[in-house]
Amino acid sequence: MTIREIAPQFTVFIFSQDADLGGRLKFALGTLGYENYFFSDFDEMHHRLAGEPPHIVVLDQSSLIAPLSEAFQKTLKASAEIKIICLGEPEVLQQLGDYRNYNMVQFFNRNEISVADQVGQAVDQTCEALD
Repeated sequence: MTIREIAPQFTVFIFSQDADLGGRLKFALGTLGYENYFFSDFDEMHHRLAGEPPHIVVLDQSSLIAPLSEAFQKTLKASAEIKIICLGEPEVLQQLGDYRNYNMVQFFNRNEISVADQVGQAVDQTCEALD
């Protein structure tokens, strides 16, 4: 079985207040076959997390109003099984490595032209490991 065959079984939530970035991620993940939802309001996403937790959450750190640690706590409180992919500005990328013990599987520079492809590959790898 290939990842393309099982991709529709996995759900990804995308959080960003950057409509262009969120739209590119949503399109890329949809093209790969993943069920995905884009949120620009963290509280709305958190409400959905509580009802039906996704397999993966893509968090745009620069769009968060609260500290990143609080976003991780709220996300993992909904389900300790959720894997997190973080996007951030170049100057904070090194600090994101500290979150690897909190289900963060990858982090990327949100300003890279290829960030949607990078996130797609990370989602593929994570879902293959979950299967």
